[in-house]
Amino acid sequence: MPALSTLRTFYFVSYAAMGVYLPFFPTWLEAQGFRGARLSALASLVPLASLTMPLLLGLLADRLAVRGPLIAIASALGALGMVFLGAGSTDTEPVSFAWAAVCMGTFALFRAPAVGLGDVLAMESHANYGRLRLFGSLGFLSAALVAGPLLTSASPALAPWLIAGGLGLAALVALALPRVTGRPARAPLSDARLLLGQPGFRLLALTVVLSFASHSAYDLCGSLRIRDLGAGPEYTGVFWAIGTVSEVLLMATSVPLIDRVGPGKTLTFAAIVAIVRWTILSGTPSLTLLLALQPLHAVTFGVMWLSVVSVLKREVGEKGMATGQGMLTTAAALGSTAGYWLWGVTYASSGPTQVFRLASWVALASAAAALPLIRWSAPSKEQLT
Repeated sequence: MPALSTLRTFYFVSYAAMGVYLPFFPTWLEAQGFRGARLSALASLVPLASLTMPLLLGLLADRLAVRGPLIAIASALGALGMVFLGAGSTDTEPVSFAWAAVCMGTFALFRAPAVGLGDVLAMESHANYGRLRLFGSLGFLSAALVAGPLLTSASPALAPWLIAGGLGLAALVALALPRVTGRPARAPLSDARLLLGQPGFRLLALTVVLSFASHSAYDLCGSLRIRDLGAGPEYTGVFWAIGTVSEVLLMATSVPLIDRVGPGKTLTFAAIVAIVRWTILSGTPSLTLLLALQPLHAVTFGVMWLSVVSVLKREVGEKGMATGQGMLTTAAALGSTAGYWLWGVTYASSGPTQVFRLASWVALASAAAALPLIRWSAPSKEQLT
């Protein structure tokens, strides 16, 4: 099992890359001239690649009982994509769409499966997952706060390099993670078939699809929404940081509560809060109100994801975890891919009000899908054997 300090460090630097990517990269893409369908196409590469790669890497990891080396290789390749993207753009010469697609595709193919396998190690360590994962939120927070002033005072072309730096550090840290898992190699395709045969897992996967489709409106258009209301990069960093701080506090304390209340109930509650959050975000012109609402991110994402992981552990147990995690990452990617295409085009044609109004309806569908999972909250479900 990994030294917990090493796993914490991996989470911190890996999510630091996303602390630059999510708040600032959509704006960077727009500055390169990519809007509407082109913006949607590039943004959707990340979830689109996640449709297959986390699952394939999870299958391979369970087949070989390997962890650390796969995480290091995937993180390094993801960093390489951003290095080439940064090298191909300047302040005066925007990067071409084809080159951006190739570079972002490389980043997309390898970043998500690396973090997914980190989650597997965290769950196999028997430590409190929320308290480990909060170091990822701290990395995200730190990067969002630091990157705002940097991207204001320095060249905006710095954004890809900052993302590459975070992933490069993650690759180095991953070399210190365990090479193999303490559990024997498994037949992952059999695990996948058994999971798909479980009604609870299928419901969970559907909920994940809808939840990430809803939340991708915030990921893609949140920064654009507050920019349109007059916010600059420094404000954007603070905006995302407040949401992340609330997520950190929640992850440090909420896992026992989720287990006690039942993850099906908390997953449904997170979807209901998302309906409220997106509805307000669709209509208010007040930056102050939007800033005040940012702590809801702890519920709409933090509670949602911790609840998903809790249901997964109860459905799968400790066996075939990488396969199950890969399948749920694929479900999340399916929802985000569909969302990115819808939100980018909707934003260009109808503006942010329509984007977040539609997102609230998708959140309503995710609440309906999560509701039957309440009966799966008791920890007595059959596990894979």
